[in-house]
Amino acid sequence: MTDLVPRPEDLEPSVEVMRGPEVAAWVRELRVVWAAVGLSINRFSHLYPVDKGTLSRYLNGKRIPRDHWFLDRLLALQAEQGKAVCPEVREHLVQLQLQALRVAHPHEYRVRVVSDQLELAVITQREAERYARSLESDLADRARQIDDLTTSCRRLRAALEDDRAAIQQELISLHNRILELTGNLSHARRRAAASEERCQRLEERLDQMKIQGKEGVCEGHSEWSPSATGREESAALIRTYELQFVHRLLQCEDYARSVIYSGNHQTSPYRVSRSVFEERVERRMAEQKRLTGPDAPKLWAVLDEAALRRPVGEPEVMSKQFEHLLAMAELPNVTIQVRPVAITGGIEGSSFTFLRFSEVELPDMVFMENLHARYYVSGRRSVEAFKAAMDRLCFESTTPEESVDFLEALIREL
Repeated sequence: MTDLVPRPEDLEPSVEVMRGPEVAAWVRELRVVWAAVGLSINRFSHLYPVDKGTLSRYLNGKRIPRDHWFLDRLLALQAEQGKAVCPEVREHLVQLQLQALRVAHPHEYRVRVVSDQLELAVITQREAERYARSLESDLADRARQIDDLTTSCRRLRAALEDDRAAIQQELISLHNRILELTGNLSHARRRAAASEERCQRLEERLDQMKIQGKEGVCEGHSEWSPSATGREESAALIRTYELQFVHRLLQCEDYARSVIYSGNHQTSPYRVSRSVFEERVERRMAEQKRLTGPDAPKLWAVLDEAALRRPVGEPEVMSKQFEHLLAMAELPNVTIQVRPVAITGGIEGSSFTFLRFSEVELPDMVFMENLHARYYVSGRRSVEAFKAAMDRLCFESTTPEESVDFLEALIREL
């Protein structure tokens, strides 16, 4: 391993060979790099194709390397030992070599300059050729894409013309068919309207006959009769429009007592006993328990504003009734809406209730009541007419949220 250490006599330059400051600066830096590599002249000449005399002249400044191989080799060996130099240092060494070569060997300097330019030109040419080949390849790809798109465009244009002709023919056929169907529809609508009118008349007549034959006895279907309330108790959906009073399923006890007492004293030719009177109040309160019990029906009530503003009993009774409505509106199966008196028009007749049952074999039913009796309507078309009227009332009324605000405002007015 002794040949790895440079000998002092190999590294010490002679003063006589120094030809100027450029050569001296180059030799000093070259020796620093040589020392960092740590190889002797013998070892280096053994490893690489350069004789010992040339190496000695390089290190003594008697000869300046013309090409950059020698410097590149030394810097590569230094980098392999973990002592790599930065690009700025490499460029500084190259410039020192060129300046020393220009002073010591002017002709070789010119050859070196031309050689470097030639090498740069060759590199540039190769890069240009590679770039040209890349552009030619891209151009060929674009040309192929253009050919493919042109072919596809011609094919699509031909298909479009065929489709346009087929679509035009189909449009003509559809137009003729629409004209035919429009005529048939007009004829069918006229027949349907005539049939609807006839069915309506027959159903109304049939309902009147059923009422007269089965449920026309007013005394058997009074407000508190069990036979009258039985149908409502079995309904799964109750939709009601109340014009006179709050619906009985939404009345608080004091309000119900005032309504029943007023109706009895104003319409009955005789007075009932106190026990009978309280029994009717208790029965009405018992009916309301269905709304909070198991299998509770859904109650959707539209209350006319006039019914809410009509005083029943003392102001305290009305206040309790409004608070009771607010409490009932919180139930998930109860919906309350208010129909303002400002809404023009209305439903001909009086209050009515729409019933729907959970048993699919039972048809929907509507009942109305007056002072003495309750009348049931079960004809399909008649029931549909009442349902449409109820839908219109719900649409014209306030929303459930707005109805709550309206009831709270009524409480503040008391």
